[in-house]
Amino acid sequence: MAELHGESRRKGGNQMASRFSWTRTAQAVLALVGTAFGMAAAAEDETPRYSYIAFNYEETETKEGVDPSDSKEFNFGDFKLITLQGSLGITDWLHLSGEYFTGDCSACESVTRVTDTGPPEVTANNISDRDYEGFKIGGGINYQLSRIGLPQADLIFRLHYLEVDLDGVDDDDGYTFDSLLRAQVSDKAEIWVGTEYQELSDVENIDVVIGMGYELWKGLTLTGSGIVFNNASGFDIGVRWYFGESLLDGDSLF
Repeated sequence: MAELHGESRRKGGNQMASRFSWTRTAQAVLALVGTAFGMAAAAEDETPRYSYIAFNYEETETKEGVDPSDSKEFNFGDFKLITLQGSLGITDWLHLSGEYFTGDCSACESVTRVTDTGPPEVTANNISDRDYEGFKIGGGINYQLSRIGLPQADLIFRLHYLEVDLDGVDDDDGYTFDSLLRAQVSDKAEIWVGTEYQELSDVENIDVVIGMGYELWKGLTLTGSGIVFNNASGFDIGVRWYFGESLLDGDSLF
């Protein structure tokens, strides 16, 4: 599966070094996060919740580190996917989480090349959609930032086992590591920002993501998020149901 990723993401490559802190986008994100945390300080008794199920539509140039535009075999195309997500609070600081996604690489171009003599030469193209699916499962810890005056904000670290399969290429597995800040900015609205790191075989990739949610009715929440940094971009929109208060009499089992 290593062919699916750009050389800039090879282990040991120095191109993966983050330019995030130097971009205008970064400044805008940091300003938004600062504003959100300021609002969170005024959101009485509201904290992020970790027991939910979610359904999303996603369009993205990369998914879990797989990037057809960097492949020697798939020169074009991006992903259009449906994702199912779930999370379960175990305690007030520990949760399990997972995701299943399925869809296709739209207009992926399969390329045949001649490499015996001279530079590679394109000899045939076959533009088609290719199935792509995978899952990740794991969990993490959520640490409330009340000690620094932000009781409505959590610092989150999550680790997942990851498995992906793109049609025409062997499947692969690896892991992901997420580090996020989540803040409840009102009794209805929340925001999150952080990094998502993926590793498959000898390839590594990191994205910076930002997202928001707004509760409509009894835990039913509209969500949206996007990749705001890296060689690629993407977004997802969906609905999330926080079921803790309805089914668990709280946000966690214990």
